[in-house]
Amino acid sequence: MGEIEAALNELPAVETAVVVVRELNPGDKRLIAYAAVGDRATFKTRQARKLLRSKLPEYMIPSIFVPLPELPLTPNGKIDRNALPLPDGWGTPPESRFEPPQTETEQIIAGIWQALIGVEKVGVRDNFFDIGGHSLLAMRMIVQIEKEIGCRISPREVIVQTLGQIAALCEQRRSAQPESPGQSDENSLIDRVKPGFNGS
Repeated sequence: MGEIEAALNELPAVETAVVVVRELNPGDKRLIAYAAVGDRATFKTRQARKLLRSKLPEYMIPSIFVPLPELPLTPNGKIDRNALPLPDGWGTPPESRFEPPQTETEQIIAGIWQALIGVEKVGVRDNFFDIGGHSLLAMRMIVQIEKEIGCRISPREVIVQTLGQIAALCEQRRSAQPESPGQSDENSLIDRVKPGFNGS
């Protein structure tokens, strides 16, 4: 955690930060960054995530960022981790403008994301990692998208693109290769991602 916190503390808008692991849903542990930023308007989740990716591997990037005016302290002046609040509306960056899925492909992908991450709604401007996804869930999502839509996407594309961009990419690839993948293709993809996936 110390390396992640050190990288967070280098961000211009952050006064001090702490990173904790919390189980927001049964069996689903998340890496959460709490940052004292004074004025919350100065902190942008996507900008922070981008800067952290230049310093840390993807698995060390917090899936949820919680900006606070200040971090709670114990009587002796240390950060009180037990008093850190649960994320309010976790997963949806406040600076993003919600646009609901429109096309069939967008709606299918949104449904997959909702089921995996456990959020009520997903917009076309959302990024999988910005709304609470993490690398293990991303591997499951990649397999599910190929199974339901017949489109192969890479982990790199998941990281940098929004739901709308991924849907458009899938539609382009389906137009170029309209045939659906067979069972052997699906098994091949699962075998390909299995070394990096320890979940169920």
